Amino acid sequence: MAIWVSLFSSIIVALIGGIFSYIGVSKTAKASHDASMIEIKMEQEKQSVKIHEQIDGIKEDINRLEKKQDKHNSIIERTFKLEQQVNDLEKRMNRTEVV
Repeated sequence: MAIWVSLFSSIIVALIGGIFSYIGVSKTAKASHDASMIEIKMEQEKQSVKIHEQIDGIKEDINRLEKKQDKHNSIIERTFKLEQQVNDLEKRMNRTEVV
C-alpha cells in the first residue's frame, strides 16, 4: 500500500507541477502575443500615415497636371481659331486679288 501512496503522491505532484507550468507558459505566451500585437498596430499606423501622405502627394501632382493640361488645351483651341482666321484672311486676299 505504501508503494501505491508513494506512486499516487508522485502523480499528484507531477500533475500539479504540469498545471502550474502550463499556466506560466500560457501567461508568458499571451503577454508576448499582446506585446507583438501592439507593435504590429503601431507599425500599421505608421505605414497608414505614410500611405496617406503619398496619396496626398499624388493628388497634388494630378491637380498640377490637370492645370497644365487645361492650359495646353486652351492654347490648342486658340491656335485652331487663329488658323481658321488665317484661312479666312487668305481667302479674302485671294478674292480681292481676283477682282
